[in-house]
Amino acid sequence: MSAYTYQPIDSSQGEIRILTLNFDARLALGRDRIGLLTGTLTKLLLPISTLPRTQRALRMSKVPVFHALSYVWGEDEKPQEILIDGKSIPITQNLYDGLRALQKNSVGPIRVWADTLYICQEDAVERSAQIMLMREVYHSASEVSIWLGANSEDGRRAFNFISRLTGSFEEVDDFVGTEDNKGSEILFEICAKPIGALARGCFRIAHGVDQIWDLKYPAGLDSKAEILIDPDGGNSLHCVESGNPRFQPSAQRLAKVTDEGDFFHIADILSRIFIQNDWFSRMWVVQEAAVADTVEFHLGGMGMGWDAVFDVICYLHYTRGIPIGGIRRITGLHRIRSGWHDRQRHPLQDLMRECRYRIATDPRDKIYSLLGLMGDHMNDLLQPDYSKSVGNVYSNVTRHFISQSESLDPICGWQTHGRSTDTSWELPTWTPDYTLDQEHAPSPLVPIDRRSSIYAASGYDHGSKFQLSGDSVHPGWTQLQTHGIYIDSVKRLSNPGTETETFGSKTARWLSTLISAEEFLHGMKDVQISLEGLDKTLSEYSRYHYSPDRAGLQFKSPEKTRPLKDDQILDAFIHTLLLSSISSRERLTKHDLDEILSMNPLTTFSQSKQSVRLDKICQAFEEGSKRRRFVITQNGCMGSAPQPAEEGDMICVLYGCSVPVILRKREDQDYYEFVGECYLHGFMDAEAIALQIKGVLKEQELMLV
Repeated sequence: MSAYTYQPIDSSQGEIRILTLNFDARLALGRDRIGLLTGTLTKLLLPISTLPRTQRALRMSKVPVFHALSYVWGEDEKPQEILIDGKSIPITQNLYDGLRALQKNSVGPIRVWADTLYICQEDAVERSAQIMLMREVYHSASEVSIWLGANSEDGRRAFNFISRLTGSFEEVDDFVGTEDNKGSEILFEICAKPIGALARGCFRIAHGVDQIWDLKYPAGLDSKAEILIDPDGGNSLHCVESGNPRFQPSAQRLAKVTDEGDFFHIADILSRIFIQNDWFSRMWVVQEAAVADTVEFHLGGMGMGWDAVFDVICYLHYTRGIPIGGIRRITGLHRIRSGWHDRQRHPLQDLMRECRYRIATDPRDKIYSLLGLMGDHMNDLLQPDYSKSVGNVYSNVTRHFISQSESLDPICGWQTHGRSTDTSWELPTWTPDYTLDQEHAPSPLVPIDRRSSIYAASGYDHGSKFQLSGDSVHPGWTQLQTHGIYIDSVKRLSNPGTETETFGSKTARWLSTLISAEEFLHGMKDVQISLEGLDKTLSEYSRYHYSPDRAGLQFKSPEKTRPLKDDQILDAFIHTLLLSSISSRERLTKHDLDEILSMNPLTTFSQSKQSVRLDKICQAFEEGSKRRRFVITQNGCMGSAPQPAEEGDMICVLYGCSVPVILRKREDQDYYEFVGECYLHGFMDAEAIALQIKGVLKEQELMLV
């Protein structure tokens, strides 16, 4: 059979392709032998939000009821096919199953849109253009249908539980097939036509009401939306770990689910059916679910609305206190969805942070899939173009963040361990690898929530600002021209250690590195004794922090250490261990240090009012040393560096960056590789700028590649 040939479409005018699936009576009746999957592709002009209201209204009146299918692509293999006007298009098994499920549950022909089928994947120009229309597609759809896969016993149990607890249920189960009977098929098809027409008419009226509201208050009109800058705002992605107070099932509803016992087992089932489903790990589904008016989960022949699923999962996790692993996958997406419909747009950088664990088949889609949701203004740096390499796309979006913030902080705070080594990506070292989920990243020194940095390594005036030079989209996109001050070089590094070790073990390893530096502590026996005492004190904190049975612990009283005012080395070491902070928003104070060295974890733990403080201190030690290596510089300074750091690396302060960074000079070249951000004690608050003004340190150009 000949292959289908896509006809050109005019993406600039909002034109897309839509599929009409033919009705199959045998499939609807659950028969074993069914016909081929067939349909027709037609063109449709979307009521894109940039059109004048009159033109949008005219186009809305012509948009038919259609379902936008949201699904996981699955394997690259395409064992199934669909016949479009008698021509074949190979499709994946998951897409085939999703289309068949919609076809089976329909009464009559059904219109569907699905990205891989209706966008010519071999045409990079069309793919790039259609990306900017996908938001409009899912927003214009009568329903976004999320295909989770085939049904199961656990699936039926989960859907029934949600139904009984919320009273929201549409399709109770898969249709049970009947024996072959030609007469019943003909009769069913005859009856289905008027019933289907009536159902589509009712659906069209309901969707028309939504369209009228959208015409008056368009959620998709970016010019009427506000960008969410406040990290504490209602829909902010920096405070998604909160409950859902709006849903509280009645006593009558709770009585209907008493057979589920304490709900722990059903919570595990809900996690597996929904949150752990591959759908929740994909990038494109964020936009697909966020902009839709109506979202429905489909599992086999069952359907359930988004709000019902979200309400029940949040009720179990937050109200009942039953942990549901990975709940942020749904709470974060719900915040994005709520923001969109409240005409609030999240900054692209916030969206990328929130979706960092999500997967995209094409790495460029880690950016492109979020463009329709962002509050940032579209510009040349963000324009989708699949002809560009991954490195080009990622460096452009990084330049966008730099230009937007007038700062180099956006190149910091991302995972550097495990960066892609694929040479075809052409990824500059100063550009983050946005495919990494940040699970192996140290706690960022720079703020990731748009607050001001607690550090000021490059000062507080013009030195704290960075301006991109020249044409930001020129062919030399791999280079980033910076200016800064070379401070020192790495002389000694602690071993990286293991991923699972405690902060007590890390501290002991860091101290071993310091004590072994004989040229650093030569003849300072009293300091070594103080450091050893500190090691014992911190081991008690560590034992408390990681113990599953804190009440049964027995602690030794912390050994007395020398006063900090007489011991600069001890002071510097503790500051380095804690990154000179007690949290991401608070710098370490003298009072904090005195408290840490005098506190007895056992006594504090027994006093509930102070136990929160103890936990905060332990968390600060955990975050300060996690995935970092202790550094001693050539000039005797202490610091901590990311795991990829090496002896001989340069430590610099770049103008426009709030923290010092580690660079590596390329051999025989005046180019520098970016290794990562670092903490350098004594150089976190414009000290390098002061020394440069005095002539002790010199400014120089540092070309990053």
